[in-house]
Amino acid sequence: MPTALDITIVETLALLDGDFAEFAAGIAHDQYAIWLGAGVSLGKLPGLEGVAGEVLEHLRIRIDSTNAACKFRRSLDRILNLILSPEDWKEIDYAKSATDWKIFGRIKKNLTGAYSRMLDQHPQGELPDYLVWDAVKVVERYGDPSITPGPEHGSLNCRGRRI
Repeated sequence: MPTALDITIVETLALLDGDFAEFAAGIAHDQYAIWLGAGVSLGKLPGLEGVAGEVLEHLRIRIDSTNAACKFRRSLDRILNLILSPEDWKEIDYAKSATDWKIFGRIKKNLTGAYSRMLDQHPQGELPDYLVWDAVKVVERYGDPSITPGPEHGSLNCRGRRI
């Protein structure tokens, strides 16, 4: 199967009429939500680095330092293990705000390349989409009706239709 990088728009449309017709029909019938990504209205809304920072701090402030098995600590550990070297771990202090970590900027930047895996590292006992809804607060962050999209995106409602 060709990748998206290897095919034309016409070939993509042919796939949506063929092998992926069921998926295309689901989109047409509002069975899926499409996350447009951090590039939508960049500058008006936080990009992936902002999302990463929110997730890190959300988990960090919930750590129970008296509990070595704290689910928030374990979730944060798993996220940081996606991108940190053993040397980098020396710069991490959960007692301090993530914004005070010397390598916080680099951590956020590196997590942008692993953000879907980052969002999969939910605390044990929480729903799999916990980090999307509770840490990122996706509805509050990206669904605020008072924020209009940037001019590069026109006026699209959540179903991709012009309004």
